[in-house]
Amino acid sequence: MTLSGKRIYIISAVFPPEPIMTAATSADIAEEFTKRGYEVTVFTSFPNRPAGKIYQGYRRKWKMIESRNGYTIIRTWHTISQKSTFFSRFLENITFGSTSSLRLFLTPRADLAYMNTWPIFSQLMNSLMLRIKKTPVVASVQDIYPESLIDKGMLNENGWLAGIMRKLDRSFLNHCAKVTTLSPNMRELLIKNRGIPAGKVEFVPNWSDETTYTNGSPIYGVFRQRQKIDKNTFVALFAGSLTLSAGLPLYIETAEKLQDHPEILIILAGDGSLRESLEQEIKDKQLSNIRIIYPLNPSDVPLVQAAANVLLLSLTGAMAKNSAPSKQIVYMFSGRPIAANLMESDYPAQIIREADAGFILPPGDAQALADLLVKLAENPSQLEQMGRNAKSFALKNFGKSKILPKLIKFCERQIDPKYNYSVNSSSM
Repeated sequence: MTLSGKRIYIISAVFPPEPIMTAATSADIAEEFTKRGYEVTVFTSFPNRPAGKIYQGYRRKWKMIESRNGYTIIRTWHTISQKSTFFSRFLENITFGSTSSLRLFLTPRADLAYMNTWPIFSQLMNSLMLRIKKTPVVASVQDIYPESLIDKGMLNENGWLAGIMRKLDRSFLNHCAKVTTLSPNMRELLIKNRGIPAGKVEFVPNWSDETTYTNGSPIYGVFRQRQKIDKNTFVALFAGSLTLSAGLPLYIETAEKLQDHPEILIILAGDGSLRESLEQEIKDKQLSNIRIIYPLNPSDVPLVQAAANVLLLSLTGAMAKNSAPSKQIVYMFSGRPIAANLMESDYPAQIIREADAGFILPPGDAQALADLLVKLAENPSQLEQMGRNAKSFALKNFGKSKILPKLIKFCERQIDPKYNYSVNSSSM
């Protein structure tokens, strides 16, 4: 039994072919609803992340319609944020919110909307249009504004704009039918600071497709061979978007401290707004023990991460406190331990401790990270078991086959609270 024939809208700020976990999860949701017989339409942006450049084969215009795996994708015009400044992000947010809301206005009413778009303005504009259409909204909160901007130094905590953003966020969330968060910590924060009733907020983490990962060892040498990295070199690797929130200057400082240890190589794999400046800094400092490798295609992520001895994670602020970043989930599926510069109380640190899947170091402490890498390079035997622990934990807690059916069930109950959902989904 399904609720086939109902209309589902998905509003997603990012979407494939962008190599971002939230793009992949939005596509997973669209495909699962389609398999269950729903009429699905996705409203999204033109692909440009992480470098802020429109992908080949796409051209920005007021509307572009695609068909994919049985559902419809409507891409609407918006500005591009190449430098990741407050103004450019704000403009991208508000232009996409405006054009996607217009498209929502011009389409028939849906039975449910799943929203995973940029806070606060895009969320608010889309939700206002859906409220006019009397469409219930399930909102996925991936980041908390204005707190995230304050942590990055883009906004004054006590300023008038931060105050307005908090009020708008509170209004948006309280008008949603249901809200999902990435961690229990984030759920409690929204209940306390946004006044959302506890029964309205559900903890639903992001996920990854567990079938795309191997244990690592069979493909361990492939990426190293391509990059001419000796099999005996100890590789500490960061994989993901090279952006402000990733804490990347820490790794350049660590490389400076490791110049007397040629057996250790730091790799930053990915692209983003900081790539060119990081490349220039590495060149200026004449560092041969740190490399930037790009682009990082989604299909290559398991291969690249399998080449590492240890994977690098550094976060600060609200994101570190309140959610398990997508990067951490993907790391754990790769079966490699994590060296994380985090506060002990941060949620990602809690996961690492619970899984016994790595090492927690003080935020921004390059000396502590350098000392750890030297120690591990001398005696890497403990890393194998930690890697197995990481993957085991990820399979139990972040696997697509476990999380996606729960989210679909959660959404379907907003369409019909009396509906008897069957977990025998077509994708299981």
